[in-house]
Amino acid sequence: MTFNPEDYRHHLSNADLTDAQKDEVLRELWKAMQAFVDVAWGQDTVTLARENTPLGADQTASSAPEKG
Repeated sequence: MTFNPEDYRHHLSNADLTDAQKDEVLRELWKAMQAFVDVAWGQDTVTLARENTPLGADQTASSAPEKG
């Protein structure tokens, strides 16, 4: 999905902010929501990076040998 602040700016109509400030608030909120969606679908940077490690996608750190 693409972000279009005009679709959501009306939700901040009562806020004492310029349109540029409203757009910035909405953009940051959009990024936060996108991060939650990415985590839910396993597309976050941590999950993607772990797929390229020796543990692989099907193992967890808890199954790795303990140090000590």
